[in-house]
Amino acid sequence: MRRGLERYAPEDGYDPGPLARNKLTQIVVTKAGLFPGDWVLDVQTGTGLLGVNVSRAFTRAKVVATDSERDALEKARENARTEGCDARMRFVQCLPDALPFKDEFSFFSTTGLSLAREEEPLDVLDEIHRVTGFYGKVYVGTVDLRKARKAPRGMKKWIFTDDAIAAMREMGYGKVQMQQVAVLPDGGRLVLVTTKRFDAEGDEDEEEEE
Repeated sequence: MRRGLERYAPEDGYDPGPLARNKLTQIVVTKAGLFPGDWVLDVQTGTGLLGVNVSRAFTRAKVVATDSERDALEKARENARTEGCDARMRFVQCLPDALPFKDEFSFFSTTGLSLAREEEPLDVLDEIHRVTGFYGKVYVGTVDLRKARKAPRGMKKWIFTDDAIAAMREMGYGKVQMQQVAVLPDGGRLVLVTTKRFDAEGDEDEEEEE
């Protein structure tokens, strides 16, 4: 595990553990494929696990981290300062289903485990779709708790049901792919869900799980 990544442990809510957090971060950074000047939007950043580490890896990208909680934003800002990338990030307090950005604002959007705590996660995904540019990537770190011994209070066991994926297609998302990141001690799984805004016609394959 990269030294210092333990700082990104959530102060409350569900924590998949340091090794799983580290693996998720490595996969997202490796797959991101950002170009200089690309805008990145990290929704409900929490401690900044994804947003700060993407900014750290892609020094010429422009990262905006949002969260509905001011304390979370301050923690993310502190971690960005420690990583030396706070000067090239913006931190915006807002609700995840009411983002104060224009349409197609970013090329690459991320969100994490807090999506499973939202009352209407599809509303959040619809809003992320609005602010993500054509062919832009959307990466969601989430947990599959259907086989967990006990689901944490306030978290949905699984967001990306067949009905949810069908709704995402109607929003304009392309194929939805799932990659298992880690099997968790409680029996759950940490999963990275990836999709694009408006994939080309004919490129919308069936859901895949690696």
